Amino acid sequence: MPEEKWGMEVEFRRFTTHDKMEIIEPLAELIDKKVDLRHPDKIVRIEILGNSAAVSVLKPEDIFSLHKPHPLPKNIDHSGSLDPNA
Repeated sequence: MPEEKWGMEVEFRRFTTHDKMEIIEPLAELIDKKVDLRHPDKIVRIEILGNSAAVSVLKPEDIFSLHKPHPLPKNIDHSGSLDPNA
């Protein structure tokens, strides 16, 4: 079985004191696996929200992401109500 490759992602929300690399570098030293940021087998995801942090270890297929909002149908306004005139 080939050695697992891993990647790391860091997301900040309401936290700007540190640079992402200040978080990534010391943590990356603790992981004794090959790095592949484009096609990792596992992703260490760190989310920092203010003074709190969450750490997840995920497979790439476990990540759900919406990169852009879907447009609303023409008969629904931004409040979610049906617009009979549309």
